[in-house]
Amino acid sequence: MNARALRQMMIVCRKELRDSLRDRRALFPIALAVLIYPALIALMMNRIAGRQRQAEEITLPVVGRENAPALVDWLSQQSGVRIVNGPADPEQEVREGRQSVVVIIPREFAEKFRVSRPAPVKIIAFVAPSLFASVKASATSRTSAWFMALRRSGRFSVIVRTPSPFNSLKTVS
Repeated sequence: MNARALRQMMIVCRKELRDSLRDRRALFPIALAVLIYPALIALMMNRIAGRQRQAEEITLPVVGRENAPALVDWLSQQSGVRIVNGPADPEQEVREGRQSVVVIIPREFAEKFRVSRPAPVKIIAFVAPSLFASVKASATSRTSAWFMALRRSGRFSVIVRTPSPFNSLKTVS
């Protein structure tokens, strides 16, 4: 490309740019996009980061902590998990929505684990009807995934109970 062609192209570009700046109807959407889109993208990224932080932090109520101290210690060492004492009536707490998940460790857990027999661990969880219904549901599924990994080891028996909308509980294996 020679210098003359480049100069002619610059003249045409300047003329088109000047004409575009005179047209107010064309200027408004450009200005709007320059001002609004970055703010909109920043807002969306902030919301996504907030939901991710919520999903990574879970409070796990455990009933029967004294029956499996090693398991409770292992759970508390997991990133973003805080272990608390479980409620007196875990099924009612989950059914009424005060807890999203409760882990129940029965008294015979330690004895069965010591003799290498499946040791039952019961997880009572509210599973949202939609996959994206809540951040708590993803945290609940992450906790269930931990227990499912333990179950595959052959030494744990995991029972997941999900409260149905009809105030009865159904067992899901």
